[in-house]
Amino acid sequence: YFQRPIINLPGRLCRRCLSAGGGSAAESVRALLDRGCFQAVLPLKSEKYFNEYLNSASGGRYFYCGFDPTANSLHLGNLLAIVGLLRLRSLGHGAIFVVGGATARIGDPSGRMSDRVRLAERDVEENSASIGRQLAGIADNHGKYFCCDGARPGEAVVLNNQSWHANLSATEFLSGQLSGARLHDLLGKHSVQTRLNSKHGMSVKEFLYPLFQAYDWLHLYKTYGCLVQIGGNDQTGNIDTGLTCLRRFEQSGVLAFGLTVPLLTTSDGQKLGKSDQLADTVWLSSERTSPFALYQRLRNTPDADVGRLLRLFTFLSDRQVAELCERHAAAPERYEAQTTLADGVTLLLHGEAGLAAARKWTSILFGEDSAALASLTPADLAAGVLSESPSRGGDRLSSCRRRLAWRDGVSLRQLLLSLLAEDGGNGSLGQMTPDQVNQALSAGRVTLNLRRHTSAAESKAALDAPLSRDSCVLPGCGASLIKLSKRRFLLIEWDNL
Repeated sequence: YFQRPIINLPGRLCRRCLSAGGGSAAESVRALLDRGCFQAVLPLKSEKYFNEYLNSASGGRYFYCGFDPTANSLHLGNLLAIVGLLRLRSLGHGAIFVVGGATARIGDPSGRMSDRVRLAERDVEENSASIGRQLAGIADNHGKYFCCDGARPGEAVVLNNQSWHANLSATEFLSGQLSGARLHDLLGKHSVQTRLNSKHGMSVKEFLYPLFQAYDWLHLYKTYGCLVQIGGNDQTGNIDTGLTCLRRFEQSGVLAFGLTVPLLTTSDGQKLGKSDQLADTVWLSSERTSPFALYQRLRNTPDADVGRLLRLFTFLSDRQVAELCERHAAAPERYEAQTTLADGVTLLLHGEAGLAAARKWTSILFGEDSAALASLTPADLAAGVLSESPSRGGDRLSSCRRRLAWRDGVSLRQLLLSLLAEDGGNGSLGQMTPDQVNQALSAGRVTLNLRRHTSAAESKAALDAPLSRDSCVLPGCGASLIKLSKRRFLLIEWDNL
């Protein structure tokens, strides 16, 4: 695993693409800068030379971006750099995704006031493998669904930098290609000065981190001829170190470039996609954020943000985005812009099966689609609703799956009150009290498999009528869906039927 790329995806003919045709590679990159997909070209004031570099190639150039495996999944904030690489791949350039299996053992000091918590070796290896598979899947979906007829996208390569750092000695590292690194270059970094002036100071390993990232770039230059690195604004210092080392490595002074991507924020300045509260983080892994939960989060994007996110996260042309936003402004109740955003991102991350599952659950829970509910299978249950998912308007969709043994003679009221007592008010029914459960039943607000269980006019005896298997259990999946309020659902999978 550490001696070879995780996966190689050759360029191939695919079905549909971002854009509208023609123009030079440099003009296309300029369009992406204007669109907001990239924020700046490094070194500053080097865009003229960057354009010349792109236009001088007989074939595509290689671009790369690194991803640290500090968790077993990337999050929505990482998607901006991923989509940036894929856009360049659509233009015929090579896209290199580097998983930082080696650099994660050091810890990037960018944007931090203290040392990162050291990850266990096994965690680094497992996270690296997981993120490698994730990136390969996204690149594969891009090739399948988002490249235009007749176009040949560039190569997509997923690598782990442990494969070239593993057998590199400290002597070779410092006396070889990086012998030209200068102390004053590192000391001048804003992140270094901030840490040196803090009460925590800075460890030697974090001080040297930019050199390890620079070595990655040197390796990719020697292996692929890669002279362009993509990174967030917080990576400007590390990219600058790499630019300096590349110039000194080549006696002729090779000219390399960096492309920065903007910080992903909402219209009110809040960071989007990753929260200090892990429960609020939108992960790109289906195991941590289901396709349905991702779909709902994007479909509930505020009107003020949806146009920008369509430009950043989808492969629609500027004209298509503008027309879509015009239609949305004329009929916002249709959520056309948000649905298009959710469709595109879910398809890119989870493929056709993930998108189909997300749409199906959306039509069941919010469209009350009884035909879709009746067609549920055990596979649909596995790909469905997480216990906590965002809902329209920023509120929470409180949903839970429970596995219970079927008991004859039990009413819906008895079932719900027993679950409430069992969970102590913090589980399947959220924060509901017994009185609230009784009120919801008496008012006729509770539905069972999308059918109203009782009406407000019915007697108490009707509320306590035993459940029957025929009316309660969905035959295709052996489950029941109970809706307690607009945003509170309970899915029960029955045993011993």
